[in-house]
Amino acid sequence: MADVRVFGTRYFRQIAGFWQHGNTTISVFYKWLNEFTLIVAQNWALYPSNSDSDRSGKPAGPALQRDSVEILTPGDYVILGSDGKLCRVGLVNKSHLPRSDSAVNIGTHWDQSEANFVSRVCERDMRCCLTGKEVPHDVQNAHNFVDFKVARIFPLGAKKEFFRFFSRHIKDPDIDEDDKINSVQQGFLVCSAWYHNYTMYKVGVNPDDGYRITDFNHDNGPSSVDGRTFYINPNVPAHYRPCPELLKDHFRRCLLMNVRVLPIFPFAVQDDCDLCDCQL
Repeated sequence: MADVRVFGTRYFRQIAGFWQHGNTTISVFYKWLNEFTLIVAQNWALYPSNSDSDRSGKPAGPALQRDSVEILTPGDYVILGSDGKLCRVGLVNKSHLPRSDSAVNIGTHWDQSEANFVSRVCERDMRCCLTGKEVPHDVQNAHNFVDFKVARIFPLGAKKEFFRFFSRHIKDPDIDEDDKINSVQQGFLVCSAWYHNYTMYKVGVNPDDGYRITDFNHDNGPSSVDGRTFYINPNVPAHYRPCPELLKDHFRRCLLMNVRVLPIFPFAVQDDCDLCDCQL
């Protein structure tokens, strides 16, 4: 379900859409589109569209300014070139990384490497980085982590891709080179209720937008974390904080899963909407 829809290509097919909670600006949305579209026109813009009544692609208003900090209004939009005609739009043919449930339950560790990973993340954060909820104390004045989990930013099951593309971004001096996937920079503390939202790409953190959190669900209502700022302990050095490159990669995959709209039959509409193999 989406209350913002974007159309493009010669046959006016939907290529993007998301649920606007009221925090995504026009300039940010332009950047989202740049993450998974390849548009032939050198100069293009988003225009309001009356898509339900007019599928010609004729704009219903002036172009949205790329640098606008105004909140994007729910509705339909069309991508047009500078000549006012529909553009051919390519969509990046790259998927999110499927994840198995690698939840790290605090207090239960399989090996020393994982135990160190969990204890370091807990000691650093001491609160849910999405909601801001602090870890409470129990009757013995010890920290109670019952309602918390440690989330891995990059899926543990994709070690090959991690060491190929991302291990160089881990600057943690207290981790061995071959164990960087268990660095404190590779995780954060999260409430159990929000754990699966993050690992299933329904919630993302954008370091390029001030670590703003985006909730791609449409049904979380007042409890949504959309628009909040991801918590980063200001008292720890950068090389112990969650790795921004890993957070960016996760956020890109959220866009691929939740905002990009792939054609149902990609080979049947090859002249209309290209799927392009390229690395994000």
